[in-house]
Amino acid sequence: MKLTPEKLTAFCAALAETCNVGRACAAVGVSRYTAYKWRKEMPEFAESWDDAMRAGVLALEDEAHRRAFEGTTEPVFHRGDEVGSIRKYSDTLAIFLLKAHNPEKYRENSKIDLTAKLSIGEMSEEEIKAELASLLGTGVVPTPASDDGSDLT
Repeated sequence: MKLTPEKLTAFCAALAETCNVGRACAAVGVSRYTAYKWRKEMPEFAESWDDAMRAGVLALEDEAHRRAFEGTTEPVFHRGDEVGSIRKYSDTLAIFLLKAHNPEKYRENSKIDLTAKLSIGEMSEEEIKAELASLLGTGVVPTPASDDGSDLT
């Protein structure tokens, strides 16, 4: 199947709207295999694909922002009858937006600094084991299993 300018435009429009390759393929009547083949073989198609995905992600961010800060209206029922509505906001989306826009401040940070210097040139086997145990923080160095010649441990 040949990529025409019309198919390229329709594919990219669907991709920007949905951020879903399968739906974009269905919109122009091509298989995912064909789309990925075009992407691999045609740099201009790959560039248009990437631009469409960026546009789609921006639209997703806009919707996340709307739901987080403007909320959504949900109906309220009493005894099976709708009696009104309530506006609900998404704290989770607000958290994701904060992490995306200021990751230095809001992302989860886990940092472990594992640095050690071990000089074993003049140490006995027992001193080496004690130092390794100390470095591992366990106080105990596991003893190696007997070597039965296999590569399995």
